[in-house]
Amino acid sequence: MVRRNGTKSIMVALFALALVLPWHKANAATGTTAVTLAMPANVILSYQPTLALTFTAGYDLASNEGAGAATVAALATPVTFNAAITTSAVAAAPTTLAVTVSNAFTVRGTGTITVGITLDTAAATNGASSATASALTVQTAAPAAGPGASISFAGQGMGLPSAVAGDVHFNLDISSVTLTGNHTGMQWTITATAI
Repeated sequence: MVRRNGTKSIMVALFALALVLPWHKANAATGTTAVTLAMPANVILSYQPTLALTFTAGYDLASNEGAGAATVAALATPVTFNAAITTSAVAAAPTTLAVTVSNAFTVRGTGTITVGITLDTAAATNGASSATASALTVQTAAPAAGPGASISFAGQGMGLPSAVAGDVHFNLDISSVTLTGNHTGMQWTITATAI
């Protein structure tokens, strides 16, 4: 009897529970979130802190500019001859060089990237001998920008394969170079910004 009453009590309780709690199918709620990422402007500039430019193929030039044999002079002491040499413009060495330093820098980044160059010290000297730079510009090939003292282009990304290589161009006045060897002191600054 105890068992029957216990089983009946459980059945009655389940029946009452079924009346109180209506049968429902499963419910679900979903939500979609739109995410906005605010990315900063980034720029990475790679450059050479020191640069040695070596000029080769100097002017070892022989040019027949004479007027013929030396003049006749009498047998005496001292003897003086006049060789009558002239110098033509064809044999003259250049006094200004147009110099390009390829791959002088690379830039990686996002946004609009601006690269500029300023000449901090124009002269490279060796004692009284000097070479003077002027008209510095920068230029990139892909994407193409410049040449100019300041250029702008779209950033290609932060990864190494996205690096944009750039060249530096300048004029070099060598009319005051009187010595061989190293001439030092010339300096430029390359600045890269991203917006």
